[in-house]
Amino acid sequence: MPINYATYWNTIGFSFFMFEGIGGVMPIMAVVKDRNSFPSLVTAALTLLCIVYISFAELCYYTFGDNLTETIVMEMMPSDNRLI
Repeated sequence: MPINYATYWNTIGFSFFMFEGIGGVMPIMAVVKDRNSFPSLVTAALTLLCIVYISFAELCYYTFGDNLTETIVMEMMPSDNRLI
C-alpha cells in the first residue's frame, strides 16, 4: 500500500514547512528586474522541488519497502561499504 493512512495527516505539516518561502521569495521578488516572469519561475522552482522530494521518497520506498525503520535513510545503508 503506497499510503500509510495511520500517519497520513502528519505530512501536511511537513509540506507547509517545505514550501514556506516567504523569507526567501519576497526579498528576491523585490530585487528582480522582470517581475512579470517571476511567478512562472517560482512555480517552476516549486514544481521541480516537489518532483525531487517525491522521487526521493519513491526511491526510498521501492528500495526499502516496509523495512524502513529508521528516520534517516543513511542509517539503513550498510556501514561496511567504503562509499557510504
